[in-house]
Amino acid sequence: MKKKIALRFACALLGSIVVGIVAIETHHRLQFGHFVGYGIHADVVESTGDIGVPGIRSLYAAQVTNYTFFPLKLVGWESRSDALGAPPAFYCRFQIQKLSSQGGQWIVLMDFKPTGTTQPSVVSRQLCPICSIVPMGRLPVAADDLRVGDLVRFAVFAEFNATAPAVYSRPFRIREVRLMVPSPARSMR
Repeated sequence: MKKKIALRFACALLGSIVVGIVAIETHHRLQFGHFVGYGIHADVVESTGDIGVPGIRSLYAAQVTNYTFFPLKLVGWESRSDALGAPPAFYCRFQIQKLSSQGGQWIVLMDFKPTGTTQPSVVSRQLCPICSIVPMGRLPVAADDLRVGDLVRFAVFAEFNATAPAVYSRPFRIREVRLMVPSPARSMR
């Protein structure tokens, strides 16, 4: 009798785990278009709107998700909003990298890391298993050396001074670039 109960419990537990994994994979596939494996994972989140930069309407960010059995420690900083009652936003170091067309190497376009006198106090966060965080503000990917069709990615670091990122996002293509708007001509007297 005890063996029968133990076997039913084991089957129910295994079934619950399988259903949970299938649910996570299905949700991720529907939301981002691909499946995930075990480990730390980053997806590109995109939104659109008028941001005041001519030619740019898309904002991008990396959403980091912990698909491991253990918490991930992220070291970063908090930034307070002007909105009354809004909680501080957590940010960690990240880079925007571009795939070089000549050598096929990833080159760093921007490294977002507070330095010097602007360095805020260090804060750490635990990213629990199956939890996500967007450790950066949504930003336009607009640099002078980017062209439509260029392949870029985010590199997210768990520590300020780490030499290697904790995770890379999947590469994505630039669909729009900043337009160079001529300034109004001034009349000279």
